[in-house]
Amino acid sequence: MTTATAPERLRDQPMSDPQTDDIIEEHIGQKIVTVCARYMYWGVLTKKQVIDGQPCLLLSDAVVVEESGAASSDKPVRVDPLHGSIVIFMSAIETICQPNWSQGKLPSEE
Repeated sequence: MTTATAPERLRDQPMSDPQTDDIIEEHIGQKIVTVCARYMYWGVLTKKQVIDGQPCLLLSDAVVVEESGAASSDKPVRVDPLHGSIVIFMSAIETICQPNWSQGKLPSEE
């Protein structure tokens, strides 16, 4: 008999609840930063959707933030534009935030 590890068990569980859904809905149309295990993504939160039973977020005008610098800065130090939208599964997100620089111009707006 094999026992699933905690991450495998959690992978099958939707990472969503009514309170989280309300917070996400309040930020639709706003610029946000998602911090995932490997990268930070910055873009406009376009919508929340479900793919294969897993909740995810769609960010438009998305960029990878390679070096953010101070949260109080006017812009991040270095970004890599993705030239489009990306889908990020909620299970991959460690945190969602809006540092000061996240409200500045995205590369697509310059």
